[in-house]
Amino acid sequence: MHPVIEHIKARKNKHAPFHDRRRIALILPGGLMSAVRGAGAGAALLEMGLINSFDEIYTMSAGFPNAAYYLTQDISAMQVYYENLCNKEFLNFARFWDVVDIEYLMGIMREIRPLDYKKLSHSKTKLLVRLLDTKTDKAEYKKVNGREPKEIERMMRAAISVPFLNPGSIEINGKHYKDAGLLPQMESSVRDVLNTDATDILIIYNTHEQFEHLKHVGIKDGNRFLQIVPYSENEPGPLCRDSHHLKRAAEEMGTLVKSIFGENSPFILS
Repeated sequence: MHPVIEHIKARKNKHAPFHDRRRIALILPGGLMSAVRGAGAGAALLEMGLINSFDEIYTMSAGFPNAAYYLTQDISAMQVYYENLCNKEFLNFARFWDVVDIEYLMGIMREIRPLDYKKLSHSKTKLLVRLLDTKTDKAEYKKVNGREPKEIERMMRAAISVPFLNPGSIEINGKHYKDAGLLPQMESSVRDVLNTDATDILIIYNTHEQFEHLKHVGIKDGNRFLQIVPYSENEPGPLCRDSHHLKRAAEEMGTLVKSIFGENSPFILS
């Protein structure tokens, strides 16, 4: 078993502060609807009792809401993808000026599947989201913990404001931000985490393309860094609206994560 997995498992059902001299980080990329895989992975981690195993979670784009629901222990979060977003209200290809309706999604997260921003602010796990400053065109990780719920909600809006698919930007403390999770940003996003003092780093991809991109620039597994790569067959694209396909992708990813952690039982959604 890979050392990163061993160190994460050693914290099963434990609570911070830890005294194991480890600093464990999780990276969750985006991918719009394909991020249902990250949601499935998070639900599998919760199922295995690994809610408190990470010191830090670094997120991009749709990885941010996935991590937010994970840290608030809402295992039903993945249902948002295949029950609430497979419609023209959210994804409308004919609405070319605003293909992705972010306000519709924010309404879902506020009224139908409410996200506890206050609980998120007080999480003992350090949560960071990567945002793009539209004026400087530079991206950076911003810490979420300790912020007011309304500010976190604005960070959420910015994180999922996909360039080219959603117009405008989100103002936060006088600056304007958008999603910084597009594929060209992946290399710097991961290298920034690799340059921290984290002793163990796990990245869970949502698409095989994300893995291939980082492999192309020379980022590989090691004793300190482990990549969990989804199966490339029949993976849902970022604009997928097939609810059955999305649900199956979440189950497959959850099952894959469990198997890597040494559990052979499948991950099944009710």
